[in-house]
Amino acid sequence: MIKLSNYKIIKKIASGGMGDVYLAEHEHLGNKVAIKSLHANLVHDESFRKRFITEAKTHHKLSHPNIVKLLDFQIQEHGLFLIMEYVEGKQLNDYITKVTGPIPEKKLIPLFLQILSAIEYAHSKKLIHRDIKPANILITKEEKVKVIDFGIAKQSAEDHGLTLAGQQVGTVSYMSPEQVNAETVDILTDIYSLGVTLFQMAVGKSPYDEVTNAFKIQLKIVNEPFPNARDVYPSISDKLLAIIEKATQKKKTDRYKN
Repeated sequence: MIKLSNYKIIKKIASGGMGDVYLAEHEHLGNKVAIKSLHANLVHDESFRKRFITEAKTHHKLSHPNIVKLLDFQIQEHGLFLIMEYVEGKQLNDYITKVTGPIPEKKLIPLFLQILSAIEYAHSKKLIHRDIKPANILITKEEKVKVIDFGIAKQSAEDHGLTLAGQQVGTVSYMSPEQVNAETVDILTDIYSLGVTLFQMAVGKSPYDEVTNAFKIQLKIVNEPFPNARDVYPSISDKLLAIIEKATQKKKTDRYKN
């Protein structure tokens, strides 16, 4: 368990490749926060330190009602810590699996518009998220959206030397063809991932839900037509079907431009 001055750690609430996230409470103010801590074995690794510090600098630029707010960043001898607002809610994938199933269009559209607003704002700040997926979207009890995890977001103009040429980043099932091929990415990469996320919201599962082998998923993304949402959920509207199809075009110039 981590220790951080002025904060009482309550419990671990998430874990990932670079770090863990803890629920904590400020000892004097009493407000709850989420603290993301770089894994102890990575604290002295210069490349991971740079990535974590870059995440803090990136996240600090963002102030939007649908993006989790960064409150503070601390570098201690024993660790690096992002201190963020705590959002009580469910990850969108859990919300779909455990609450709604395929989200009815009347409810889906207001939720998706909030997601779009958050990503549009990030793009206006010249940031590409690169890992848009339901697990990185929180839904509160009031059905407000909060986008999280800008850990692999990049400036659209440059990559600050933190990602090697030909290196994949992102989560396989939500990757665009250009991400799979480790090619240059831009905001149209996020557009593709938004289309995949919309597919999952509309039909109740990811397009490659039945495929467990990451390499096979990558081959499908590059070589096969994107799955037809109506084959999974016949009740999807023509409007949503058309949006998904355009957003997930393999040739990125055929997608929505923003």
